Amino acid sequence: MRRNLLILTTIAAGLLSPCGSKASTAADSASVRSDYANPTWQIAAGAVGGLAFDIGVTEILKHSVKEVRPNGKGNHSFPSRHTSWASGAATAGAWLLYKQSSWWVMGFHAVSDAVGIQRIFSKNHYPKDVLAGYALGIGSVSLGVGVANWLYPSNSSNKTNYEYDWMPTLSITTKAIFPLNGYHERRSQRTGTASQLAFSLPWSDHVAGQIRCELGAMPFYARDTYLGMNRWLGGTVGIAGISTISSNCALEAFFGLGASHNFYTNYWRDKKSSFVIELDLGPKWQITRKLQLGANIGYSLRTYSKAVSCINLGFS
Repeated sequence: MRRNLLILTTIAAGLLSPCGSKASTAADSASVRSDYANPTWQIAAGAVGGLAFDIGVTEILKHSVKEVRPNGKGNHSFPSRHTSWASGAATAGAWLLYKQSSWWVMGFHAVSDAVGIQRIFSKNHYPKDVLAGYALGIGSVSLGVGVANWLYPSNSSNKTNYEYDWMPTLSITTKAIFPLNGYHERRSQRTGTASQLAFSLPWSDHVAGQIRCELGAMPFYARDTYLGMNRWLGGTVGIAGISTISSNCALEAFFGLGASHNFYTNYWRDKKSSFVIELDLGPKWQITRKLQLGANIGYSLRTYSKAVSCINLGFS
């Protein structure tokens, strides 16, 4: 039940969060500022309300769900408070400053992901705790901004709908990873997460080359006993195809091959290197001239002593 809830909240977070970036210029920033319909105070009020909601819900869950941390210290592992608050603050900053430059959004997204990965690597949280934190922070603040816009709709008529632009792109993607098969007869991996940096270079109107670098983690279990965390650093090279759905939206598909280096805990030993196959598909929306929002669903296969298939959900 918790896994199903996590899937839904992660998808909602991806659809609500403004992320992804391209290079911007001063002229582009000025154009975005003039086209931005809602006043700053309105966005700020919604963000503050969303942050308050985020803090309240996080604390209620923190003291309601009794789950021991990976390091064995305390039973308040779910959700990750640090990740929830960092994601909420990052989303608030993105809503307030994306009209200035898309690089602000990239920076906030990077900081939010860095906090989540650090909480896993420091053995304070499981990946699912961090994913729940992402969903709470991003979803709460975006909901607050949405409510503020609904209560005080803008009368501005100069808001621009930007056409989808297929050009060199740098993006950050936050992924939820759900293993489909067991790792071993008695051992398995469970819900993981990863942060992925990707660079796309178009070759034509519909095809681009793409390079991805990924830092992620998935826990090992023997039945219901936690054994340790597999952490990895890897890269993928592949081809992305694009098909325009509407003037400001396109569907992007990706296929790539790569490898990763695995960093295990003392509880588990296996192959240090894994071969990776990755496929994903999802829409991208043009938010401003230099900023896109995206979500995707994909499949990946990772080789250990046995190949593990996974379903991936991401937002960028």
